Amino acid sequence: MARRSSLVVGALGLCVLMGANQLRVVVAHIERPGLYPDDAPALLELRTLVPSGSTVTMTSDKRVRGVINGFAAYALDHAIVWGHVRTGYAESRAGDSGAIGAYGLLHAFEDPLLWGYTYPPIWRGGSYALYRRPPETQKHLRLLNVLESGEVLVVPVNAESSEAETDTGSHTLRLMVATLAPATVEVNDAPISLMPGRRIITLHPAPSQDVAIRHIGAAPLLVETATWLTHTVPGGQMSVASNHNVRAPIPEMTVQPMTNSAIVQASAVASGAVITTTLETLLSEAGPVRAALDIWDVERGIQYGWYGLLIVPDSEVQRFSMVLSLADGQMQCVSAGGETPIGAYFVGLKPGRYTARLSLAAGTQMINEPIDLFGFEITSDRAIAGVWVREKQLQAGSVINPATISVTRIGRDIALLGYTIMPPRLRAGGAADLILWWRSLNDNLDERSVLIHLIDAAGNKYAQADGPPAEGVLPTSRWRAGLTVVDARQFRLPADLPPGDYTLLVGMYRWPSLERLPTVQNNTLLPGAVIRIPVRIEA
Repeated sequence: MARRSSLVVGALGLCVLMGANQLRVVVAHIERPGLYPDDAPALLELRTLVPSGSTVTMTSDKRVRGVINGFAAYALDHAIVWGHVRTGYAESRAGDSGAIGAYGLLHAFEDPLLWGYTYPPIWRGGSYALYRRPPETQKHLRLLNVLESGEVLVVPVNAESSEAETDTGSHTLRLMVATLAPATVEVNDAPISLMPGRRIITLHPAPSQDVAIRHIGAAPLLVETATWLTHTVPGGQMSVASNHNVRAPIPEMTVQPMTNSAIVQASAVASGAVITTTLETLLSEAGPVRAALDIWDVERGIQYGWYGLLIVPDSEVQRFSMVLSLADGQMQCVSAGGETPIGAYFVGLKPGRYTARLSLAAGTQMINEPIDLFGFEITSDRAIAGVWVREKQLQAGSVINPATISVTRIGRDIALLGYTIMPPRLRAGGAADLILWWRSLNDNLDERSVLIHLIDAAGNKYAQADGPPAEGVLPTSRWRAGLTVVDARQFRLPADLPPGDYTLLVGMYRWPSLERLPTVQNNTLLPGAVIRIPVRIEA
């Protein structure tokens, strides 16, 4: 059905931000993550997973629109689909603004909290993940409003859900917000102080009238969602949906931090044919995160190059800029350390309309829906015209989202939280992406490397991807307690690899002694000090 789109011209240039005054360049040629070729057969499983007559909220994410989006709706023709369905022939929307379906069909790496669902999904297939609505969630609004200082957002409490239950018990309103700087908000005139980061504001009991949110502060405030909950448990506690499903006492008003989040504010300014893109990021507990800017031919659907930044975690807000010349595709990355040119220069643009899309990725998993940051036209006489820019865009997303949860202790001071293998079906001669989520349990670790081997049942090795974690930009000697490190590794499968069952060995060893660290899973010491991940190579 759908195919992955590949890089057409150039390579992905990565300007890697190492610290306040350190900057180095990494240039790599990688495949653009997109829709999987196995979407259609996988989606047919929805016929048995979703009971007939159930309500299903479908994502509006641009990454899964088109033919595959229409096929997903076809696979759910026994259910009631709410949300955005768009194919080459028709487009439709359904469901009340506050309605949340009994199930949610989202992009596989989309943040479910934005839709009122909680991690992990109950099913993954191709580009999609299926979630079940938490029993305490009654109504949910995706607001995604950015408030400047002094602005007010009114959240209607009468947004009805077709499946809302009449419940005389305790109701709670949960607001999810994000900011890059300390801020104060007034919720129905009650002031709340916010630290930088992503936060959940809980009001218990929920107001019976519309909620007015007034932002007081210089930096913009992103109001992401509003969710109504009705589930109470003994002891006056409520199950609050977060990345870790934390249960916490709920007084009249509380503020909870959300860990493993990335907040990015992007803006673009045009000066003739030169576009300056400025990014401000807060990435304190997890990373690195890749901020990628790619140029698309809007009418032909062709990608003409990538420019990107690999951002390592830092407790402070980081700021940097990319300066692009539309005349020749030359790019410079500007930071406190000076100016460094990076690759992926496009050449020979045909007449037409172009847009620059900004996306955030943990490894090769995009954690946000790409946004159009600026655009331009190439006229028939090769002149540049029609330049437009988006002045400011504030986004937030969750960084940690492994497809497979596998809590394993590596030595005494590192845990493996989970992993993702892409594409879902591996074939000889193709490339495989393995993304590992490590958690540092202590500070000041010694230098270590990651072991990745593909073996058959007899122990013969066919591929490997050993090396330092996180593309070498975040060595273990710089890890600190509580840090989640996203470690993306790619290896090529031999063209003559026979189809069948294989095993990926994953472990860590000290460098340069090559001493393997003991690996413990479910209180069992694993032989060979490695985790064994079964994989199948398709014909």
